[in-house]
Parts: sequence; C-alpha cells; structure tokens
Amino acid sequence: MVVDIELVPVSIACFSHPGVGYIHDFYVKEPFSERMAGGLSCGGIVGGGYMLPLKWQPGMKVKVRWKPNGRNWVEKTTTIRRYDEAGNLFVHFFANDEVRVVSSARYGSQSPKHPILKDVTIAPPEEE
Repeated sequence: MVVDIELVPVSIACFSHPGVGYIHDFYVKEPFSERMAGGLSCGGIVGGGYMLPLKWQPGMKVKVRWKPNGRNWVEKTTTIRRYDEAGNLFVHFFANDEVRVVSSARYGSQSPKHPILKDVTIAPPEEE
C-alpha cells in the first residue's frame, strides 16, 4: 500500500545549548527522501527548502550531520519530535554529541514557548 504524505517547505535553524561550543556546519536528512539540507553555523535561519510532512508521522527518524569547532564531523540519527503544526525545523545540539530535532510553527528557539527551552543543558528523551 502506497501512502501519500503531503510535504511542505520549511526553513531550518540550529541552536547550540550550553557546553556545546561553535557549530560550523550542519545538515539534516529529510524524513522521506535521501536529500540532506542544512546551513552554516548556528544562530540564524536558513531559507525554506526542507520538505517536512504537513502532519507528524510516528517514527520520523532523521540523520543529522554536523561539524563541531575543531573536531571531525559527527553523525547521529534521531526522531523529529511530535508536532501539531508543521513549521521551521530546529536542530538542538547538546553536550556529548547529543542532538534533538523539533518543528515549531510559531515559536523560535529563544521563545519560552519553544518545544525545547534554550537554557536546557541535557538533551530531553527521544520520542518514538
């Protein structure tokens, strides 16, 4: 059975939590393709172009690849946390090479209503 999934273009941003340091580059694989999209360093939003399902799907795993300051590339797979409304994709980097990915249609990483608060120092548990 083929399932049609409606995809929407969103922008990508990343946020380095306390203890992480500078991220030179980062890329995130789209959940339903082999394409990786990303940007240079954390701190801004990369224009649209990442294709995200309009509705969250269980088990949406994505590969994240990033270049920490002065180190080799790191690559990990994580899930995109559950969202009610598709929006900008935020990649959160934590100490010990932990990473979490969220979509937020209304709140940037500096907002107290963002899915992962900016002052969190330990990666929240992954969702399935």
